[in-house]
Amino acid sequence: MYTLKRVKMSAIFASKELYPLKQELEQLIEQKKADLARAAHLEAKQKQLFFKLEGQAHQKEEEQLQVMEQQTALLHHQLEQLEEKRSELSCKQLLLTLQEHAAKACKQQAVTFVPREKYAE
Repeated sequence: MYTLKRVKMSAIFASKELYPLKQELEQLIEQKKADLARAAHLEAKQKQLFFKLEGQAHQKEEEQLQVMEQQTALLHHQLEQLEEKRSELSCKQLLLTLQEHAAKACKQQAVTFVPREKYAE
């Protein structure tokens, strides 16, 4: 009986000593749960920001690609215009050369050469 009473008393004292430790442990568990919830929230927010930034980067790449395509189209158009002008200038140069040769030939034959433009006036 004495041993049982002693065991009960020891259990009571032990429970009194363990109660603050139990409360501290429960408090730490609740704090860890809150920390995990906060970490999960921050991770979700981080993923959301990542996808937002990734979307913005993709949109910016698309815009840059469109600008480059527009610039390429403009350069092709300008190139075509330059080739047309070069062709026109070549034709005009050829016509002037022919007129000069004709004028030289007329001078040699003592005939006056009047270019078509002046003749029409």
